[in-house]
Amino acid sequence: MKSSSQAVARSTARRWAVIGASVVMVTGLTGCGGKEREYAVPKSLCGIAVPADELTPFLPVGKKIEVKERDSKDELSWKTGCLVFVDGKDVLATTVEWNEPDTRTGDFAAGVSLERPDHRTDDGRFLWSDREGFGRTGCTAPDDGDRLFTAVRAYGSEHRDADAMKRVIQAYTKAVEKSDACGSGGEL
Repeated sequence: MKSSSQAVARSTARRWAVIGASVVMVTGLTGCGGKEREYAVPKSLCGIAVPADELTPFLPVGKKIEVKERDSKDELSWKTGCLVFVDGKDVLATTVEWNEPDTRTGDFAAGVSLERPDHRTDDGRFLWSDREGFGRTGCTAPDDGDRLFTAVRAYGSEHRDADAMKRVIQAYTKAVEKSDACGSGGEL
């Protein structure tokens, strides 16, 4: 009899352990209820295609995404880009900017980067870190030979992924090359 009552006690204890674990899991899951992306990830930013599947990890969960175009034209440079906000928080920025013909990607990055990029392609065309990417396009202005450069900076994102950022900046730069910005002859 003694072993039968011990078996029942062990069985009851196991059931309570399973029930307790289930309650903890359900509580944890319901606690995460507000942690979903309720907005659609954009497939383009200010008219330039972006790889949504690569961009997604850099965008936080939230209810609303807002993309604002910014434009700056002065006698020293022509640039345009987008600011991306999620629930009012500035999380990502893109830049398309004309620079002098002899400008290298590193020179461009030094002027707009928050940190020194620690990765680069062998030809120096692309530089990137785990949250920023910079590219040199094949676009040149016919009148003065200025070169078009690109930047994607996810400085407001908690996500860090150098491989994903490499794919984002390369795809974004190629999309800029196919856009009207490339053929604008130094004006955006």
